[in-house]
Amino acid sequence: MLITLYKRNWKAHWKLLAAIQAVIALYFAVITGMYDPADGSALKQLVAMKLPEAFIAAFGFSARDNSLLGFLASYLYGFLLLALPLIPIILLSNRLMAALVDRGAMASLLSSAVTRRQVALTQALFLISAVMAMALLTSAIGILMSEASFPGLLDQA
Repeated sequence: MLITLYKRNWKAHWKLLAAIQAVIALYFAVITGMYDPADGSALKQLVAMKLPEAFIAAFGFSARDNSLLGFLASYLYGFLLLALPLIPIILLSNRLMAALVDRGAMASLLSSAVTRRQVALTQALFLISAVMAMALLTSAIGILMSEASFPGLLDQA
């Protein structure tokens, strides 16, 4: 693994990752705010909008679990947290290797004592670690927002 290239990737792509995390935090705040421990009236209003049943189910809004964990699992992890991380994954995948070749940076990297395998391994490790960091940060944001809004209702076991 090439440490310098790995660090340069973090410097070059932290803004994209931070922007996606900010959007995820916003969604967490909105969805957590919709939770009503008494009867779920916010969800009844969503269903009352006369949207087609298939449309509601496609976004994961068809589950009927009344706990906070079930609510977050069905309404947030049902669609949003599966689709949003795909944006940086696709963008980073293209930027990490194809952009090096397009800009000619791959030729300068390979002119030193570096192999293509080392470059590819470093880029793959950066992509994996960026996705893992996003997942851990998303979990931490979710736990903090849930505990701030509804202390003790989130089952973390």
